[in-house]
Amino acid sequence: MGTSKVVRKGNFLFEVVDVFGNKIRTTKSYWNKIITKKHPDFKYSTKEIENTIKKPDTVFRSIQDPTIVLYRKKMESDTIVIVAKLLNSDGFVVTFYQTTKPQKKGEVLWPK
Repeated sequence: MGTSKVVRKGNFLFEVVDVFGNKIRTTKSYWNKIITKKHPDFKYSTKEIENTIKKPDTVFRSIQDPTIVLYRKKMESDTIVIVAKLLNSDGFVVTFYQTTKPQKKGEVLWPK
C-alpha cells in the first residue's frame, strides 16, 4: 500500500500551493495529453504554469461549475489561463491555454 503512494507521487509533474492555500497538481501524462492533443500551440513551460497558479494576476470562479477556478496571468503578448477543479483545498489542472481575450464572466476571487 505504501508503495502505491510513492509511485503516484512520482507521477506528478508538479504540485503547487495557490494564493488561497489550495494544493493544485497535474501528472506528467496529463500534461503531455494537453500539450499534444488539446492545445498543441501552447508555448509556455511548466514553470510559467506553476507561477501562474502561485502568483496569478486574477482568479475567477466558473459560472457553470463552482468547483472550477481560472487562474490568469498576463504575459508579453497574451494571457495564460489555468483551469483547475478544487475539492476541499485539493485541486487538479483540468486544462490550460493562452488567450488574448479578456475575462468577462465569473466571480472574481483574486484580487478582492
